[in-house]
Amino acid sequence: MFGWFKKKDDKRVEELESTIKSSFQNMKSDMSHVSKWISHFKTKHDEHHIKFEELHTRVKVLEDLLAVKSAISHQIPAKVRVKSDNLEEFEEELPEIGTEKELPEAQMRVCECLAALQREEPNSWSSLPKLAAEVYPGREYEQVRSAILQLVNVLEAEGYLAKKKVRKSVYVYLRKEKVILFSQGVKCPEEVPKKSKKA
Repeated sequence: MFGWFKKKDDKRVEELESTIKSSFQNMKSDMSHVSKWISHFKTKHDEHHIKFEELHTRVKVLEDLLAVKSAISHQIPAKVRVKSDNLEEFEEELPEIGTEKELPEAQMRVCECLAALQREEPNSWSSLPKLAAEVYPGREYEQVRSAILQLVNVLEAEGYLAKKKVRKSVYVYLRKEKVILFSQGVKCPEEVPKKSKKA
């Protein structure tokens, strides 16, 4: 009689073991499936991140090229077709009206600040972060690095300033013949005293 109860208990234990084993197998399979999905999404995320970085770099290069091309196109002298006495057409370069064109406000501000810096320290090159601090007071260099670099590239292409790179730092210098275009009284934006409000 005791043997019959023992067999019944053994059967229950075997069923319980079988159920637990099956449950663990199912959990293992589910975890493997979830792990594959996580790996798949991570791979896709990494691919998208790399593509985004490549696009960002390409757009930046295009912006710089457009800025330089725009600056160069302003320097190309006008050409017209003229008929000579022997009826052959040829291109003649005409002189531009006014040798110095008026600079846009942002470029003018860069030149004025650079002239002020060079008056303080003659024959000294100014670093790009130092110039950015003068042109954009109160703003972090990383926020304005792209803007100041584009302005410097345009002004270099137009012959207003010289630029050189020493290791990873960029330095600029307003050409001496251009310094006279910016009067001694001109100050950088942060140096101009604020007008007091009248009551």
